[in-house]
Amino acid sequence: MTGLAHPRSTWSAAALLGVYYLATMTRDMSLLDSPELALVATQGGVGHPIGQPLHTLLGHVLVRLGGAVGVSPLLCLNGLSAVACALTLVPVTWVLEQHVPATEPRQGALRPWLIALCGVHAALWEPATRVEVYPLGTLLGATSVALLGAALHSPPRGARLPMACAGLSVSLAAGANAVSATFFLVAMAPQVGRALVTRRLSLRALAPAVAAAVLGLLVWAYVPLAARDPDVVAWGRPVDWPALRAYLQGEDYSGKSVAFFSTDFAAHVAAFGEWGTRNGLLAIIGFGLLGTALRARPILPLTCILLLANTSWYARYDPFAPGLLDYLGYLGAPLWFLAGGCALLVEWAADRGRVVHAVAGTTLALVTLLAPPAPWQRTRSGDHVTRTLTTAALDELPRDAVLLVEADHWVGPLLYLQEVERHRPDVVVLALGLASSSWMWELLYRRHPGLQPFVLRAPGGRDARVRRFLAAQPTRRVFANDPRLAPPRQATQLRLRWCPLGAARVRARRSPIGWLYRRCWLQRTARAPRRETARHHRTARLGGGDARTGALAAAEGARAARSSP
Repeated sequence: MTGLAHPRSTWSAAALLGVYYLATMTRDMSLLDSPELALVATQGGVGHPIGQPLHTLLGHVLVRLGGAVGVSPLLCLNGLSAVACALTLVPVTWVLEQHVPATEPRQGALRPWLIALCGVHAALWEPATRVEVYPLGTLLGATSVALLGAALHSPPRGARLPMACAGLSVSLAAGANAVSATFFLVAMAPQVGRALVTRRLSLRALAPAVAAAVLGLLVWAYVPLAARDPDVVAWGRPVDWPALRAYLQGEDYSGKSVAFFSTDFAAHVAAFGEWGTRNGLLAIIGFGLLGTALRARPILPLTCILLLANTSWYARYDPFAPGLLDYLGYLGAPLWFLAGGCALLVEWAADRGRVVHAVAGTTLALVTLLAPPAPWQRTRSGDHVTRTLTTAALDELPRDAVLLVEADHWVGPLLYLQEVERHRPDVVVLALGLASSSWMWELLYRRHPGLQPFVLRAPGGRDARVRRFLAAQPTRRVFANDPRLAPPRQATQLRLRWCPLGAARVRARRSPIGWLYRRCWLQRTARAPRRETARHHRTARLGGGDARTGALAAAEGARAARSSP
């Protein structure tokens, strides 16, 4: 089994890329799943189905170690993504060296730096600079590909150890993101099948890989063990087999999707293509495929399978937003190998003369560095929009209030503030998307023992359950982050009436934002003062730390302004 041909250059490129990721990553909460992942990693809990036990376990260890030296949990967990993403450069370089040894030492030493240049692209930078599971899953998946290549290039007796390590690596990748790990398995299958047919790999060599993979799956034992602690957030509370089976099947998860190859799916693919053209992503894909086809054909099927599988999975989500933060992580697996293909294309151009080489290198640099947001426009390290929105919302509320919220960018941050930082623990945060889940109510009543009991299981569904809960708390004032949660004419909604919170002047001096709406008992909704609407408009300029979170703040501000009567 051979190692890296140019280890100093490879590790130096990975280290410099890691420094860039660490310098530009957020130091705070980000959007969507990031606060929830940070919450369960800090507590040692269980995240949303179908689970991320390895990321949670590793994150929990890092948080404990960081706490011993005074480093905040969010800094540790954001750093985990940055380091994992930068380290992915190493196995990708190793894979290329296995199949395409550099003809000149200078080319071999330059190759990892070209891959690192592609790593600066916004699509790879994005999941590397916030709390996310994809960087860790991609690192382990790429490592399994490199170990498989090492096994195929080893003598028959020497293939067992790298095959065992490959099986363990891809199995652990499932503990970070099961979908990405599955796609890596599918992508490696043609290589394994071809090696078995040509007898470069024996069936005996598969046994250690399977045994190691089973060993790696033991990390999933963390899910039912951690869920036994009633004081942590454990999605679904999978403490027994029926609950664990329901959890692993995602029965308690309300994600939406469209059918593969449907009209909506085709529209999503077209939207992705248009978006990828505008931000230079399709250029990276095209250059990477061309370079791989010219110089590394044995890994072209693997790259294509990763690209098609991850893009198709990404395009099935509904509603679909091509640049949505949470979905870009799926593209990390193919993009890292396509970055290697881009490096090979530049090497191929070098054999055609200095002019062709200069043109290829310059084009790659421009496509990478000008993809929006450009490196000099990335101010995520100063992004505190999520904290600003949710802290201000909590500070607007009177003591022992009930806050109804719906939307990931509200629920996760609010839970993190309450569970980890103990900010306004008196407020009852009711996530409407989880109101159908008994585990959420158990946690809510454990956190707030003063809540009055109500009939949990009765006809009427989720919204009727929420109305019964509110009726049982007559002394608690009710608020919401969006008045559209309850249109009065729709029987399936909560049928509540809302007023802008600013009109009630509740703690107005403590918060200049005014995001929330209070429950009104009047026949007509009170009108908000003009300054309240102006306040909502000013919040549209809140998000200066990051282009995407700034867009979220603008959307929330515009929504609030439109909703104000």
